[in-house]
Amino acid sequence: MADSRDTQILLADEESPSPRNVTDRRADLTPRLLTALRFAMLATLVAVVIAVRGLTRVQVEVGEGVCSAQRCYPASQKRLAVMQLLESDVPEGSCRRPPDFCQKDDDHLEYHDCDGDGVLDPYCSSGELLKFGFLSSANGCHSNWPDGFCQKQDEPSYVASLHVVPSPSNEITIIHFNDVYQVAGVFDRGVRKGGMSRAAYVIEQARKRNPDRTFVVFAGDLLSPSVLSDLFEGEQMVDILNYLNLTAASLGNHEFDFGVETLKKRIQYQPGIEESKFPWLNINLLDETGALFPGTSYHKIMDIPFAPRWADTGEIKLTRVCMFGVAYDVRETMFKDRILGGHNHSTELKTWKMKLLLTDDGHVDSVEGELITLTDFDPFSIGLSTASDEHKKVVQWEERGSSELAKKIGCSSVALDARDQHVRQKETNAGNFVSDAVWHMHRTDFALINGGTIRGNKVFPPGDLSKETLTELHPFGNAIVKIYATGAEIKKYIDDSLSCYQTVCGRFVNCAGMRYTFDPAAPPGMRVKTMTSLDGRPILDSTKYTVALTDYMLSESSLSSNQLYNMVTMNDAIPLVEAFFNAVASAGSSCIAPALDGRMLHV
Repeated sequence: MADSRDTQILLADEESPSPRNVTDRRADLTPRLLTALRFAMLATLVAVVIAVRGLTRVQVEVGEGVCSAQRCYPASQKRLAVMQLLESDVPEGSCRRPPDFCQKDDDHLEYHDCDGDGVLDPYCSSGELLKFGFLSSANGCHSNWPDGFCQKQDEPSYVASLHVVPSPSNEITIIHFNDVYQVAGVFDRGVRKGGMSRAAYVIEQARKRNPDRTFVVFAGDLLSPSVLSDLFEGEQMVDILNYLNLTAASLGNHEFDFGVETLKKRIQYQPGIEESKFPWLNINLLDETGALFPGTSYHKIMDIPFAPRWADTGEIKLTRVCMFGVAYDVRETMFKDRILGGHNHSTELKTWKMKLLLTDDGHVDSVEGELITLTDFDPFSIGLSTASDEHKKVVQWEERGSSELAKKIGCSSVALDARDQHVRQKETNAGNFVSDAVWHMHRTDFALINGGTIRGNKVFPPGDLSKETLTELHPFGNAIVKIYATGAEIKKYIDDSLSCYQTVCGRFVNCAGMRYTFDPAAPPGMRVKTMTSLDGRPILDSTKYTVALTDYMLSESSLSSNQLYNMVTMNDAIPLVEAFFNAVASAGSSCIAPALDGRMLHV
């Protein structure tokens, strides 16, 4: 007979990075007994169900039926069949959509019985600040935009949902995520994906299923980087995570982006003065006296009710919460019960098979990990209390951020030409402004910024500049990476970028710190005619230089494997727009006045 006494789980931090010596190390959720799992959490959570005797999986159903107001995506191919199914079970609503209802590019129209009267209502979800609303057939077709949560849960499901089936008494669920910078999720092809509203809903459903034995752990990198964090120094991230009722969190390298004193404020856990309402774990980060960094603790011990004892280690199982890299995971995980790690941003679909050793009565039957995807085109079925509170808090921070972004930070005494046809084929003052801003901020030999990075497709008039206006120049969130590159590699990079010059493809290179001449009609390898530094000296093929460019263009180019310069990992990249903000703010009342100087010449 298995012992039904309480089992203790010990959560402990393992080697959180030093602010001055951050290495690309991270561990993942890899049980000692079975598998290794890795994931990206701008839009994903990982749920691990550990069954002491038997396993019931947390099931996730993802449907594929959403069209925007302007277009349908490939994932919408089943929409017609799905809607026919819904319409066969629930009569179509009588509410006519007003002409302006759900018509923006990032709006998504669906039909749901949101008010419970048996009639399908037009339901709109928008990427703009995560707004929602429906026309209520039960209430005279009244529109409750922008916070009309669709409460109906029992219609045929084609949105992401967790089946809340009670778990066995011997099952433990751990939900683990890391590297979260955006409270409202991210945009992909005009669709907002992920976001803490969805995360709160998924976590809440998991807790309903296994209320006493579900643990939510964050593995580091929270306070930065993002536009909101640039405004509020990560305060919004802690505030949002407080609503998730975390079991514990670990420090990551980005927790130090605003300095030690700001970090101390963010992680205070004492009643009455806390910003964080959850504990931060830390084992190797000490202050100048040798004491553990203020606001952190070595471990957290929790009692788990009615869980049979596990074999080998008596009544205590050890779980590490840390920041490691993939290679370190493989080496270390066989010596830990499980590791909840952060730092990497990729999903590693790798499994290492290990020998499973059981005692005669087999105390551990299975350990299984599963990705819970938060990126699906669902209407955010988060009408439940905790999730809706989380959503309202997200909207409050986004609106507060919008208000801050609208404030003037400087001015331009000249119009900025950011028209696509120009920035993608020739020198413009907007291209020079962007390139120079990156060059001055990152202090590399050269900055190479492709024309497709610069958006707006208009001439910005002279006058006051706000962060909101500057963000129009680059609304995507790309970051700047610094690398070493030889003159020959730089020449090939620019030459390759001219391969689609005639189609205005966006690869055309704007530069700072150097000049070049080009002939896009020349054969490949001969399109770049000359390259010189600003003082006229030729850029030599064999000489190694330092270069700043966007993470996107680096990943798409022949330079993708080059050594990083003054960066420990790619995760240390700084958002591109911060260079814009710094350049305008530094000019102050003098105003920026970028001009043409002949740095890129078509010959």
